[in-house]
Amino acid sequence: MNVPVVRMDDGDDSPQLQPARDHYAGVIGRTLTKHYPTVNWLVEIKLAPTGGIAFVRIPEISKLYGMIVKLSSSDLDIEAQAIKSGGEMMERFNIPRTVGAAYALRQLKRGADGESINAKKGEL
Repeated sequence: MNVPVVRMDDGDDSPQLQPARDHYAGVIGRTLTKHYPTVNWLVEIKLAPTGGIAFVRIPEISKLYGMIVKLSSSDLDIEAQAIKSGGEMMERFNIPRTVGAAYALRQLKRGADGESINAKKGEL
């Protein structure tokens, strides 16, 4: 099982936000890894006083572009959004949810920067 790559950066280094960052990153990372174990995930947490968001990416597709998961008070809502976002990213780039994901990711056409050519558009 792949371990999700988690980067937490919301511009606020206050220690009181760290438990919330860890919690949300863990919920999303564990959910994505459980449902889509053949893919590595990058989860970036951004917290604000009124809530927050998580940027979810597949680094082999793009380190810049991905999907947004809104952080709510319900872990079940967050898990459902993560599953939907992760599945949609994989579907847009024809990445199988089982065996063969690594091969499919290597076959994506890439630009000079290493990004998938159509990552910005969210399609092949």
